[in-house]
Amino acid sequence: MPVRAHWLLPEGTRVGIVPATSGLRAGDEAQTWLDQNGNVVSQPLDLGDATAAGITAAALIWLSAVGLLTAAYFAAVAGLNHHRSASWGRAWAKVEPDWSRRA
Repeated sequence: MPVRAHWLLPEGTRVGIVPATSGLRAGDEAQTWLDQNGNVVSQPLDLGDATAAGITAAALIWLSAVGLLTAAYFAAVAGLNHHRSASWGRAWAKVEPDWSRRA
């Protein structure tokens, strides 16, 4: 639940809206996370969440790399098959008249 609060910084007091848990009363202290400029930010990830995010990112990068390499492989195979088929077609065009006795 967002509430109006004030907090102390080296350059003075700042007033703003911060998230607070239910059950707090006026004057109670609540933990609030600030950035280097004294602005309210969300709580940083804990070790478990950071580890999960890192593992997820690594898995997505790995899967993307595998997908790109697989796509490159199939594109190369398709290109080589096209080249071989064209080569076979040219070779057949040379020998087909002799084999079919149409020479």
